[in-house]
Amino acid sequence: MKANILSLLLVALAVPGLAAAQREPESQTPSTRDPERETQTEQRPFRADLRLNSLFFENFFQAPEGQPQQAVDAWAGELRLTGPLGPVEGYANLNYTTYDDPLEASQGVTAGLRSSGRTHGFDLFGEYLTNRPTADVGELVEQADIQRVGGEYSYRLTSDLQLTALGEYQQQDFEISQGKDNTFTDFGGAVRYRGFGSAFSPEIGATFGDRDADDPNEDHSQRDLFLKIRSSPAPWAYLSLRYRHRTRDYSIGNPLAGNFDREDTRKQWVATADLRTGRILTWNFYYSYEDGESTLATREFTTSLFAAGVTVGMAELFGW
Repeated sequence: MKANILSLLLVALAVPGLAAAQREPESQTPSTRDPERETQTEQRPFRADLRLNSLFFENFFQAPEGQPQQAVDAWAGELRLTGPLGPVEGYANLNYTTYDDPLEASQGVTAGLRSSGRTHGFDLFGEYLTNRPTADVGELVEQADIQRVGGEYSYRLTSDLQLTALGEYQQQDFEISQGKDNTFTDFGGAVRYRGFGSAFSPEIGATFGDRDADDPNEDHSQRDLFLKIRSSPAPWAYLSLRYRHRTRDYSIGNPLAGNFDREDTRKQWVATADLRTGRILTWNFYYSYEDGESTLATREFTTSLFAAGVTVGMAELFGW
């Protein structure tokens, strides 16, 4: 199975025209993938950035109300390399995250191709993460190895209206719990309005996914509806606010199964801010709040995450 995933990744990186998705697993680490934010920096033939973040998780293990909840601190570092590859831009991100005991450190690598033309644009990537805490299956947050291929393709229908196609394929492998290994496929689209300029750009979209786990009790369909607002009121500031409404319907047909007729609703708010001071330093802030509701009482919870850090422009620092 892993050989199949690696083959898919290589094919995805070799086909620039493939439409895929900028999506993330429901992990306990914020996604830093935002193609537009990553192209806000000054265009250079080669860029190298080092991002350092401190993270604070409230109710990390998603315990329900009335049960003991645990806060977790983490520290993350990410090296981002970007450069031209013919008519497109190639990038590679290497990340490392350490958590409080007893969680193991997590490593990851992301590689991709992107283009941000006036009419057409795409971002295509492959990703491999190890020991990444995730809550996509089961009642416990556990660490998993995650492999993904995905991306997005955008088309400017008019000068003000942009359409985007999204897609993703993902595989999760767990070392401890049996039956949680799974694959996930997700497709959707979004509509973005650009008529107000860079100071205010709203986007609305939806994706539809299906998860197939070794344990059929964990199989479910998933629907995400989201509203995102981006704002760059000045060259040194990039802000975003997103609301996501996620629903899951479990498909097990056995009335004696724990997830029979189960439905989940996850409401999540995410706010980010990147503030550049000079040519070298950019200060990064991230906050998320999630409210989980379920017909299964043990899967009702609230959790939040705050992260703050700095991105250092290595090329600018050393004059590359």
